[in-house]
Amino acid sequence: MITARPEMASLSDDALIAGFEAGTLPAASFDHVAHVRVAWVYLGRLPPEVALLRICAGIRQLATRVGHPGKYHATITWAYVALVSEHRRDGESFETFRERCPSLFDGNELRRMYPDGALKAARTREAFVFPSRLVTHDI
Repeated sequence: MITARPEMASLSDDALIAGFEAGTLPAASFDHVAHVRVAWVYLGRLPPEVALLRICAGIRQLATRVGHPGKYHATITWAYVALVSEHRRDGESFETFRERCPSLFDGNELRRMYPDGALKAARTREAFVFPSRLVTHDI
């Protein structure tokens, strides 16, 4: 399992979201675990469609701030928000969620949903593309 960077893991949910929305989180520390945690926090506070819009805007803002606006990937972002929304349980801690859903942190879940190379295509970066394979198991 991917280990969270200490500087991100030590932030409270409120501090993580405040830094994300202000665009002040250090880009080098904003790893996959932090991305998933932002989704997890937002989905606990907001309807999924509002959470998705905020996550997309925040990731785009961060990528632009560090000079890599093309780094934002629509399909990966949307897919992870949907997966986190599907598997998130009210009252569960983020650490418990991580332990219960390891495939959301090791990169394997999207590999099951998209064929090899699909997520490298420009069209999947620019706009959400539905998966060609449906995953019907519990994580």
